[in-house]
Amino acid sequence: MPTLASRRLVTAAARLARCVLPALAWIATAVTLPPVVAAQDVQRIGETSTWMFRAKSGVTLNSKMIRLSDVAEPVDPRLAAWNRLKGSVVGLIPVDRDRVTIRRDRLAAAVARAEASPVRIDWIGAQNIEVTYVATEKASVDPTAPTAIKAPAYPPETRTGNIDPTNSTLRRPDSSTPTASPPPVDPGVLSRLDTWIGMALNRDAPEIAERFEIRLANTPQNADAIRRLGRAGGIVHAGFEDSFASSIGSDEHPIAPERLSQAVYVTGRSVEGPIDATVHVALKPHPLAVAPKQSLRHGHRIGPTDLTLMPVPEDRWRDDYATDVDQFVGLEVTGSSRAGHPLSTRNVKRPLMIRRGDLIEVRVVGGGVAVTTNAKSLGDGYQSQLIEIETTEPRRRLVARVVSVGLVEIVTRAPVVR
Repeated sequence: MPTLASRRLVTAAARLARCVLPALAWIATAVTLPPVVAAQDVQRIGETSTWMFRAKSGVTLNSKMIRLSDVAEPVDPRLAAWNRLKGSVVGLIPVDRDRVTIRRDRLAAAVARAEASPVRIDWIGAQNIEVTYVATEKASVDPTAPTAIKAPAYPPETRTGNIDPTNSTLRRPDSSTPTASPPPVDPGVLSRLDTWIGMALNRDAPEIAERFEIRLANTPQNADAIRRLGRAGGIVHAGFEDSFASSIGSDEHPIAPERLSQAVYVTGRSVEGPIDATVHVALKPHPLAVAPKQSLRHGHRIGPTDLTLMPVPEDRWRDDYATDVDQFVGLEVTGSSRAGHPLSTRNVKRPLMIRRGDLIEVRVVGGGVAVTTNAKSLGDGYQSQLIEIETTEPRRRLVARVVSVGLVEIVTRAPVVR
């Protein structure tokens, strides 16, 4: 049974609810509270999402790197993904040129490759964007302005008494005296940058990286760029000139470069900001191995149209790889042969034309006359192999050469008339 105190407590709570709840309802109807997150601030990317960008015109840069924010801008300034996309590198200005043209479809491809991009991307503006490179001008020096010359600091013992003009400590340094050579490049920094640039090229230029062995050249030409990139904590982008990338071609056979050294534009990441540099790398073509264009089944007879050539790094080359396509034509597949992998000589064999116990046709050629008869094979035989056969009438054992499937040949010597 509830006590008197508990009944009084329930009655007081009920009275309080009758007074407070109507007041809360009136406040809710009178004041409209904003939602916690507005619908326009939540951008969900799906099949119906659409982005629109505007291509710029007459772009002038002081860097050889062309990023997406330099040549395009979103129509909607509230696009949340723009902070992620604007730093993407979409082009490079060659060393020997100051102007380049960027096609708008190239920008669309760069946006489409980004993660979490919508299905539909619309563009407005010019089809071709002209980008001009202007080098940063250094402060000019007026040749007519007076130059302040600082007096040399003489040793204390030479400040008094007669001065010997032949004293080497009092003569000004000769301008013809060669300056000290720059310090050598740290091997650890060189090895680290070589690995980073190789990984960046595998990501940004896979069609070239998979065909050549790429090594960062330790030359005086690269010394300054290596020292500046040594402060970087990683490589954001690396790419070749467009002219070199297009010279490689898109056909299935790699094309060796005309030069063993190529310029690579590199962007490093550091706490001070991006570091842009141009380095030269040494290119060495990978050896070519015979590979199937598509996976071949067991027992498939290989034809000339089934094979192609693919580059294989030297450290992955095996003794059972071959470089001549004709070496495999006409052979039969016995093991696994997948597309994109070199074809091994251990997975092919000469096709078996005749098996033991087969009824075959025998062709006897001699003296300009050819006679055919039937026989039975007494063993297995490949093309051009000698096997033993047994004729039916009369039953005789002979040796014949395999010509094709189910056909052997016996060549007799023509009679000699004396």
